[in-house]
Amino acid sequence: MASKRTPHLVTCLGVVMMLFITTSVVASPRESEQAGRRALVEGNYYEAIEFFSRALETNPRYLEALLGTAEAYLELNEPEVAEEYLNRSQQLAGNRPAYLLLLARVEVARGRPAAAETHYRSVLNREPNNINAQLGLAELRLADGKSAEARRLYEDILRVSPQSRRGLLSLALLYDAQGDREAAERYLLTALQYHRENPQVHLLAGEYYRARGLLSRAERHASTAVALAPEYTEALTLLARIFYEQGRYAEAVGTTQQVIGIERNSPDAWYIAALSDYKRGQLEDAIDALEIAVELNPDREVIRLALEDILLRELTLEDERRAQFAAYHFRRAAEFAERNYHHRASVSYRNGLQLDPYNYDGRMAYANLFRLAGSSARYLQELEVLRELGHDQNELLDRIETFTHLGMDDVAQTWGVSQFDTPRDRIRISLFTLAGANQLYLPGSDDLLVGALRRHLLRYEQLSVATNPFSTTGFADAFARARNAGDDYFAIVRYDEIDRNFGTYLVLYRASTGTEVARLSALRAGNDRVLESHRSIALQLAELVPLKGRILHRRFERALVNIGRLDGVEEGMELVVVRAGSFDLAPNRAEYRYADDAVLGRFVVSGVDDLVSEGTVTRDGFFDLINQGDAVLSPKTELPASTGADPDATQNLLQRIRALLP
Repeated sequence: MASKRTPHLVTCLGVVMMLFITTSVVASPRESEQAGRRALVEGNYYEAIEFFSRALETNPRYLEALLGTAEAYLELNEPEVAEEYLNRSQQLAGNRPAYLLLLARVEVARGRPAAAETHYRSVLNREPNNINAQLGLAELRLADGKSAEARRLYEDILRVSPQSRRGLLSLALLYDAQGDREAAERYLLTALQYHRENPQVHLLAGEYYRARGLLSRAERHASTAVALAPEYTEALTLLARIFYEQGRYAEAVGTTQQVIGIERNSPDAWYIAALSDYKRGQLEDAIDALEIAVELNPDREVIRLALEDILLRELTLEDERRAQFAAYHFRRAAEFAERNYHHRASVSYRNGLQLDPYNYDGRMAYANLFRLAGSSARYLQELEVLRELGHDQNELLDRIETFTHLGMDDVAQTWGVSQFDTPRDRIRISLFTLAGANQLYLPGSDDLLVGALRRHLLRYEQLSVATNPFSTTGFADAFARARNAGDDYFAIVRYDEIDRNFGTYLVLYRASTGTEVARLSALRAGNDRVLESHRSIALQLAELVPLKGRILHRRFERALVNIGRLDGVEEGMELVVVRAGSFDLAPNRAEYRYADDAVLGRFVVSGVDDLVSEGTVTRDGFFDLINQGDAVLSPKTELPASTGADPDATQNLLQRIRALLP
């Protein structure tokens, strides 16, 4: 009998043992919450959410787990989800400072700064020396553009807590943004003194010294950050950037392989590996790595620019990879055109045609943009390009014949001139960038970005933008190169990139004198941020430069000038006729300077073609002194002088400060 019961007894004992083992390994809500808190401190936000969720499965009203989940979602830039967990916490939390501080961060992220300030002040009423509330108020002041007040608040924090890591690093970033490098480095060194075991402090020190061009010091701090946190991918990526910029390409590749081993889907690591391989002469490896980087993040514009730059430099026109990547631009251009975003479509079509110039559909669609804009002459010109490339489709030939006939009544045809062969008087501009002044994630992207900006400016007929090397050692070098080239203006472009924000800042100078004329800025976020930032800068610059044309022909009171629709000329526009050679660009304003007695009369536009216009001239004095070759200029205006401010720079500084770990 006993032997018959033994299997059943063994089974029961097994079940009991399994239950014992199971209950012994299942963590309690408290243990799960503590594990989540540790993961949160270490920056493992997904893992933190998992642990907090386990705690909440057992106890849905566990306040610390609810607050921890909200904080993790805030770190992942998901304020809406964070707010849901805070709403669940409301009755449990009451006026606890931890709850109010998280609520304030949500309000900031949702664009409600007044509500955020109310919560911060509620915390300070209960705890006057609460560092996190004081830091929050300082960030709000910074967001309002009150940097002096923000600086005072940060300094107040340090008086109470001299070792505050966020306070010290915030002041270092603030002074650095204001150009006070001595103060910035002082606070950075203080942070290193008190927090030498913190990898983020060493990471920021590495970034600071890299931006200053002190690569050996930057390498030391990046290496220290990696030693303190071997899987700290941001520090490893910084170290790879530094190796690349030092010309240590094999070490750069080796470091990127470490990053890829930890986080295979890191487009930055693939990008740095690709550029390093390219520098080592390993072309196919470089292209393969960049293709992976583009596949991982197809909307990362700088990576695509780098890949296409290599394709243009190294591959023949017949290589199918050029057509493959051109197809991306043609598809995007068609999407933009469908939404009537004609500027963006134009840039995208030009990018595609640069890679695949023989593409019939791409060039036909690009030509169609001119037709839709009413520029029939430019439309016809693009059709003629297709015919010259050997295309002889009936559709193409029929359109050429039709628009040639339709153009017989155009201004150019009426005057018997070929408007695309008429002399042009464009404003000559050179673009430069100082690599050390740019805050960019990816090395080697400075020239790529300025080249992309130049392509935006090519849309404007009144501008002639030089193709000279864009990198410069500083203002003196840029000034000398632009002046010696006979340019009208030169611009120094600076870039600032943080998280998903991208800023372009352009300072325009008169090439003959080096005096500052204007400052332009454009900060954009989200997808297409580089394209949108460049589009805004190009538009601002095109609208800023003064209009200038020349009288090509005159028949009694009628005259033909060499500016037209593509220069911004419209019917009814009145321009000033100024004696040839008696005007010049103003030294510190974007306008022409001339004496009153140099004004000969007025020109009123009555008909507009793409590149030429006709109108009526009237003399100012008793004698008619208006001749062929005299200039037509925009009337003088009272333009404000340059403010010297970068209105969008504060936003990127704020993003850097908010990126500091708690």
